[in-house]
Amino acid sequence: MTARLSESIKETVPLSIRCRTARALDEGIGNQSEVTLYFRADDLGVPGKNSALLLALFTQHQMPLNLAVVPGWLTAARWETLEYHAGKKNPLFCWHQHGWRHINHELLGKKQEFGPSRSQELIEQDLAKGAQKLAALVGQGISPVFTPPWNRCCDRTLSVLKNLGFKAVSMDRDSNPSPGPGLLELPVHVDLHTRKAADSEQGWQFLFDDLVKGLGSGQCGIMVHHRKMTAPAFSFLSFLIQEINFRKKISPLTFDALIARKERRDGGKK
Repeated sequence: MTARLSESIKETVPLSIRCRTARALDEGIGNQSEVTLYFRADDLGVPGKNSALLLALFTQHQMPLNLAVVPGWLTAARWETLEYHAGKKNPLFCWHQHGWRHINHELLGKKQEFGPSRSQELIEQDLAKGAQKLAALVGQGISPVFTPPWNRCCDRTLSVLKNLGFKAVSMDRDSNPSPGPGLLELPVHVDLHTRKAADSEQGWQFLFDDLVKGLGSGQCGIMVHHRKMTAPAFSFLSFLIQEINFRKKISPLTFDALIARKERRDGGKK
């Protein structure tokens, strides 16, 4: 796969973009002694060329990746294929739940699978079904983290997640409501592939601005949508990961590692 990856992903990132990326990383880090960073890839469940390339890319760079899996899309055969490309029990990869079937249930407003129009009973049923299916197919390798489709959910969903034993939730940095006590918040700050912009220049500027802001907060989440990625997108992602790896003040981690870090910190306070 590494050889095919090298053939598929060319070093086509323009010099100006390489320079602006490096500058954004350094500006975001600033004078901080450590910045925590995590990548999150959404909409896993149906294996294909792009998911295989994504897993190979992160393996090649030895970069942790948190994979949000849609339980309704996953089958035993599909999981076997994903696990083959990821490497069985590879510690680089943190698999976690991404909704149930990734279906919008809101008639008005922004899309949500677990939004305010749904009853607590239906929310709990779908969350539990998704968790049970992932436990059956993935086993103990599934992480107690929930990423809601479209990066948002209602307060009832957050309450149910706590009752079901989830330890963390990953949404957009500006999501409302906030998870509150009982759930570690793992927000995403940088959207690599689904941001809206008037043109490519504005899109790049938005990306670099978000990168600076996210790193400046001390904990930066970067969201990847492999199904939307093109060859240039893979090239840029490869370059970005290389630049991150060059910077020793950035600590790339899985969600599991972040949960363990929080539990150690909380334990030390008792």
